[in-house]
Amino acid sequence: MGPWQFVGRAHELRRIVASATSSDHRGIILSGTAGIGKTRLLREAVSVLPAERFAVWTATASIAVSGLPFGGLAQVLPGDQPVGMSPSGLLRWAVDALHAQAAGRSMVLAIDDAHLLDPSSAALVYLVARDAHATVLGTLRTGEQVPLPVRALWTDDLVDHDELTPLSAADTRALLVEMLGGPVDTTSADRLWRLSTGNPLLLRELVIAAAAGNELTRLYGVWRWTGEFDLAPRLTDLIDARIGDLVTRCAR
Repeated sequence: MGPWQFVGRAHELRRIVASATSSDHRGIILSGTAGIGKTRLLREAVSVLPAERFAVWTATASIAVSGLPFGGLAQVLPGDQPVGMSPSGLLRWAVDALHAQAAGRSMVLAIDDAHLLDPSSAALVYLVARDAHATVLGTLRTGEQVPLPVRALWTDDLVDHDELTPLSAADTRALLVEMLGGPVDTTSADRLWRLSTGNPLLLRELVIAAAAGNELTRLYGVWRWTGEFDLAPRLTDLIDARIGDLVTRCAR
């Protein structure tokens, strides 16, 4: 199954865009479980920001570079990082470098998986959020430990912080239509919504498993799920990971 067009989440999309474009709003950090659609939502929001008005930088933090100074923002900062500077001097250099690249435009820094930022990158994100001409947008995995400078974004009242909720039944039905390329039987759509708990990644794997088991049929142009199926191995692994996350959070 290839990529699909973005559907649903109209309210959340408008809110993120407004955070970057309106003087009445601030930045926003969205938390959510694995596969809930945080990354796609953030990408769709920044894609509509006009380049002539906004200098938009996107970065994805990763555990692979979380031990490197500014590793999380390597995609954003210039490669000629000065040597011999103090940590505070490097932070000032990084802020000045972003201002130089912005060339007078408002700055928008969008960080996916911000809980994986290294300390230097997390501190820089905090400094950018304090800038009157900048907006910070980001996503976090629910239940993960968050760097103190990132947590301070909302505890210091610099950005809003909300939990991204599961897809509604209507949005799930619209996503199924996009995935399958045609209308879906209401009963089948509701079953898949309940089984996926409104999680787009789980929904995708359910559809793939159903198709592989020949249990998705198209009759008179309408898709129907005709029976039960064995869970595909990758779907089982994904569910196990989600259950593991829940157990870990409950044990804390």
